[in-house]
Amino acid sequence: MKKSVILLFLFVFSVCIVIAQNRQWTCGDDLVDSRDGKSYKTVLIGNQCWMAENLNYGSMIQSTKAGGEMKNDGVVEKYCWDNKLDNCDGTGGATKLGAFYEWSEAVQNYGGQPPLHVQGVCPDGWHIPSRNEFNQLMTDLGGSNVAGGKMKEGGSSGFEGILTGYRCTMSGSFRKSAMGTTWSAYYWAAEQSDASNAFFYELSESNNIFKLCAFSPFTKSLGNSIRCIENTSSSIDENENFGFHIKNINTNGLNKVNVVLIADEAGNCSFSIIDLNGKELMQKDYHISIGLNKIELNVANAVKNAIYLLKLTNNTFQKTEKIIFN
Repeated sequence: MKKSVILLFLFVFSVCIVIAQNRQWTCGDDLVDSRDGKSYKTVLIGNQCWMAENLNYGSMIQSTKAGGEMKNDGVVEKYCWDNKLDNCDGTGGATKLGAFYEWSEAVQNYGGQPPLHVQGVCPDGWHIPSRNEFNQLMTDLGGSNVAGGKMKEGGSSGFEGILTGYRCTMSGSFRKSAMGTTWSAYYWAAEQSDASNAFFYELSESNNIFKLCAFSPFTKSLGNSIRCIENTSSSIDENENFGFHIKNINTNGLNKVNVVLIADEAGNCSFSIIDLNGKELMQKDYHISIGLNKIELNVANAVKNAIYLLKLTNNTFQKTEKIIFN
């Protein structure tokens, strides 16, 4: 009898392991970064899946002087508050703040603006949020004046925006806030404003009132936090106010995509299909006429039921849609 109970227990235990191994990851589960094994909480806000903790990937370097100190050397570098690794990791009794990155290091591009989505230092399948994605986050949470209170640590959204301060490029020191003496948090967006400056967002507190707002673009050598967003979030349209509007997408078989779009203006654009690891399956340029346009894209090596990104770009905008081959 005892032996039968043990065998039954082992059988049930093995079945549970198989079920756990085959369970599909969903937003709200912990994300494990395969590069270093670090785990991050995640949260679904609207249709966006966000990390609910600041990214903490890379090798710590010391901040010892004003200006940028990170190098384009193939090694991901990070700053930690007061130059102490415990403050990045939350070890040794320290509060876990995550890492600070200069913008060019964060996007892993020292030559200028990379195409959106920008994976940068984020794990595979995730990217650095665009300005539109941050703005959508604010909209989903009720607007700038309301979103901050919901995003703060312990707020109702689950974003858990811990106020970390930042690495000041003017001195190389670490500061609580760009203005005032209260703590704030600063998050890089994926876009630069020009060759020297980039956009970021500030989560701040004043008189116990929290706000999230877009900060004026500033030098890329600041050290700001990164909150990654999942690639499959439906918020991946990067510009809603351009002259081309996708009306319909149909995957007609495994290797064909039919796109119907309406153009307010004629112009040249490019279509590409990319997998979630960033590999491009096809790219083709088209001249779009004013009015209705029907385009057929031929795709090689697509996998049935896999998720891909259809990207439409020209020199002033980018629009991305999720597609699945049936």
